[in-house]
Formats: sequence, structure tokens, C-alpha cells
Amino acid sequence: MAQETVRLECPIDAMFLIHNALRAQAAKVEELVRCFQTGDSLQMVRLDFVNWAAALMFHAEQEDQNMMRLLDGYGPAVDGVREHAELEVKLEEVVTVFSDEIGETQVIARTQRHLYGAVVALRIAQDDHLESEEAFVLPEVRERFDEIKQLEMMRCLLIDDQAADRRWVLEWMAAMLPSGECQLLAGFERKCATVAVPGR
Repeated sequence: MAQETVRLECPIDAMFLIHNALRAQAAKVEELVRCFQTGDSLQMVRLDFVNWAAALMFHAEQEDQNMMRLLDGYGPAVDGVREHAELEVKLEEVVTVFSDEIGETQVIARTQRHLYGAVVALRIAQDDHLESEEAFVLPEVRERFDEIKQLEMMRCLLIDDQAADRRWVLEWMAAMLPSGECQLLAGFERKCATVAVPGR
């Protein structure tokens, strides 16, 4: 299914860029696992999975703190927080396959099946969540919050002020997105630079 072109008509629309990067990373991991042959090394998929897990968990945490809690009990936002917890469980299921069932650095057929099943389940849960958020939560954010507040929300989702490399989310996204969306992202990063750093 072809993705619609992202248009940044208001700051919260940059969420579509994050979601597209998460979808692309999920598809990459799923394809790597699907194509595994007996005896292949797990190192490449492990690295891509760690990147996916880090991006997804940072995204969920920042949304919960900086967007969902501001929606005052709005049903789909409450559902979104619950879905974030469910995504964490699905992530842990993939980690369990890596640590408990694999134990080795090479793939056997049983391991490939279990890993593929866990990755597909995580991808489905992620995609369901992202679609729900795009359909219900983002329109509510557009309705309730002005452009400055939306920009503040997006800055928290794109810049990790607690990390040594504050731009790691942006760099990860740039590696996942097509060139046109990378250009949109670069322009949006310049807008984010105009927003005050939280707590300063």
C-alpha cells in the first residue's frame, strides 16, 4: 500500500514522519527475519531490532508525558497509553526469543519461526496503534492546542535532552525515511530550534 505524501500543515503533522520511520524500521526487521537461513548470523537483525525498540519506547514515553496526559481523559488518548504498555510487552516477547530461545549467534529453523512470529506480532500491534492515533488523537491535538504547544510536543518527541547525542531520534529517522520526507524533517528541526528547552 502506497503511503500518502506527508504535509506539515500544523506542527503535530510531523508525527506522521515519526510514524513512517517506525513503520519502515519494523518492515526492515520483519524482512531480515523472514529471509534468515539456517546458520545465518543474528547480529544484523539484533542491531536493527535494538534501534526499533529504542525509537519505539522513547516515542511512547514522550507521548505519554507530553501529549496523552494533556488530553484530560480523552478516550483515545487513554487507549493510547494502554496500547503503549501493550507494545512494551510485545517488545519484551521479541527480547525473550533473542535471549532465551536463541542463546547462540546463529539461526536455527525453530528460532527463526519463533522470532518471526514475535516480530510480526509487534509490528501488527505497532501499526494498529499508529493508525488509531492518526485517526483519533492527532485531530484532537490539532483542535485543542495552538501551534506553539504542538511544536513543544513535537520537540520532545524529536530531541532527547537526556541523551549524550540529543539528535539520535532525528538521525535514526533520516536513515529510515525517503529523501523528500528527510527534507521535511530537516526543515521541521529548524522550527524545533525556536522552542525553549523544557526546564530551562
